[in-house]
Amino acid sequence: MRIVCLSPDLHEAYDAFVDQDDAATVYHTRDWLSFLASIFPLAPRSLVAVDDDHRILGVLPLAERRRLRGRSLEALPFSHRVEPLGEPEIVEALVNDIRRRAVAAKLPLVLRGVDVSGEAGSRASFVNTVVPLPDSVASLNGSMRDATRQQLRQAERMRRLSLHRAESPEDFAAMDAIMADNRRFLASATYPAGFFATLASVLGEKIHAEICRDDGAAIAFFVSSLHGRRAIYHYGASRTDPELRRLRPNNLLYWSALKRAVEAGAESFDLGTSLPTQEGLIRFKEGWGGVTTPLPMTTFDAEGNFSVAGFSQESPLARLVGRAVARLPMSLYRLVTPPLLREFG
Repeated sequence: MRIVCLSPDLHEAYDAFVDQDDAATVYHTRDWLSFLASIFPLAPRSLVAVDDDHRILGVLPLAERRRLRGRSLEALPFSHRVEPLGEPEIVEALVNDIRRRAVAAKLPLVLRGVDVSGEAGSRASFVNTVVPLPDSVASLNGSMRDATRQQLRQAERMRRLSLHRAESPEDFAAMDAIMADNRRFLASATYPAGFFATLASVLGEKIHAEICRDDGAAIAFFVSSLHGRRAIYHYGASRTDPELRRLRPNNLLYWSALKRAVEAGAESFDLGTSLPTQEGLIRFKEGWGGVTTPLPMTTFDAEGNFSVAGFSQESPLARLVGRAVARLPMSLYRLVTPPLLREFG
């Protein structure tokens, strides 16, 4: 067995391996990394384990991230969990190999969703909520908390609300605007203009973007993927107007995505990450039947030693920056915060 960088002559075999591996998600596809590299300053550096007949035995999607603070190797930026794929001994070999390569290149290394023997560098700054999916929509309904079911029924009675698949440039522009409104409210940086149009262009049918409209006006959206038997929530937001939030558009969108996953035969729906302090968000996700567990992220410095990343979304610096950007006029906010997201996100 050899571990090599993914090259064009292995693309077809790589795609076939990812399509057939039960643990694979859309994060493991080449299209996902192409999307990231079209938005952020990244260069693909994925590794594959191959046998003597050039058959792929395991994969580790990787990117070289380029920031003002320097370069790093990450699996993968802006993707909450991207574990190596393969048998345990293959996974171990991939992790050991990239550690050696990172040291040789004098680059820090970040592995998401990977806990290296529980050592000091592995930590869970985030938690991950996953809904185990039953084999029927009726059973899914029964696994929800009573309060969540009641809120969903409330939203379903709002005949002014409707769901539509996002397909047009106007739809994707509305999603950009809703995301900016939401992230400014949360005192966070937003994505660059054209983010969701690019996502749809590169990923195509691999993702499903759905918009909730209130009498025709877009007020919320939900972007998910289904690869094999694993569904993932990637992006979503709603308008911050309290009157619109009381319509509970997010409940309709979550229910629509969960039903679609069940009907497609998915076994789980990953609802993404939360900070441990986001108790309300975690409670909302668990209301759909989700189970929340720590999500490890292992970091190494340029010498290959375990380290702890220096920037946290809960740090005093992050809070100070957040308070400042939340006060910006929307036009200025959407101009100046995408570079902050590229650097610190």
